[in-house]
This record gives sequence, structure tokens and C-alpha cells, in this order.
Amino acid sequence: MTQAEIDQKSTREKILDVTIDLIEKVGTAKATTRTIAAAAGVNIAAINYHFGSKEKLVDEALSTSWEHASKHIKGYLSAEPWEPEGALMAIGEYFLEGGYRYPTITRANFFESDGQPRKAVAASIAALTGELEDRMSGSLDKTSTKELRIRLSAFVSAILFPPLVDSSCLPWLKDKSSRKEYVRILVRDLFASGR
Repeated sequence: MTQAEIDQKSTREKILDVTIDLIEKVGTAKATTRTIAAAAGVNIAAINYHFGSKEKLVDEALSTSWEHASKHIKGYLSAEPWEPEGALMAIGEYFLEGGYRYPTITRANFFESDGQPRKAVAASIAALTGELEDRMSGSLDKTSTKELRIRLSAFVSAILFPPLVDSSCLPWLKDKSSRKEYVRILVRDLFASGR
């Protein structure tokens, strides 16, 4: 984010945006209140005034970044005319590319500092899978509701997992074209025996 972009936002927005940026660059532990304040051009009192604590600021920053991603996904889900394979490609590429572009914020969104899953994100993913199921019902004629749910859960898991692990674990996904091919194969496999 450029300084000009930061200067045009409200103090609260500046603090949130800078916090998201710092979490990505240095992680939640090293994104101290002091470094956040300095990067946002505010004093520590402004952070306490707007958020109450670093923990609440980090939680809101993570929630804001997840809401941003969710808004995009909902756009793909509500697109008309509905084209399921294209929508799943777009959703898969969006999540995968976002996760690889912003790995630290992605991991922070999924897990609390103590390693426990962030419940709001888990609930959001369950809701997304349910929305996908609703949109997809009827797209795979030979597939029962239970099988569709399992297939979509596998698809969502396969998209969300790679950015959560160190990239050296999945070296074949190191570039954008490989990740696009990965999503294409996942979508193809999802539809393979259901038609």
C-alpha cells in the first residue's frame, strides 16, 4: 500500500490496512502496537482508542481480510447466468492465488495464535460449502445430495490446504500456471462421474 493510499483513509481504516500489511510481512507476533502505529502514522493511543488492544485489532484485521475474500466468493456464487464449472474455477483460483500471494495472513485467518482454528472462518467455510451445494444441486444429475456434499468438501479442502503448508511441501504448485492446472483438474474430477 502506498503512502498516498494510506493518507486518504480514516484513522481506523489506516490502522486496519497497515495491520493487515504488517501481519503479512512479519506475522502477528512481530506486528507490535508500536510498529503498527508508526506505519499508520498514528500514536499508540489511537490504536487503543479505536480497538482497545492489539488482540482486538489483529482479530478485526483478520476478520476484515476474510470478509473481503468472502465478498469475492459470494460474487462468483451469485453470478448469472450460473455456469458451475466456470464458477468453481474462479473460486478455486481466487482462494489458491490469494493464499499463495498472502500466505501469512491466510494462515493467520485460519488459526489462532495458540494453533486452534478460528471458529468464524471455519463456520464461513462450512457456509460456503453449503452455498456451493445449493448452487450445484441439479448440475450433477447422477450424484446424490450426500455425494455432492462430499465432493464439494473435498474440492474446498483441496483448494484451501496448499497455502496453509510450507510451499516446499507442494513444489509442483510453485507457479501460477501450475496452480491453475491444479484447479482445472480438481474441477474436472468433481464433475467426472456425476454427469
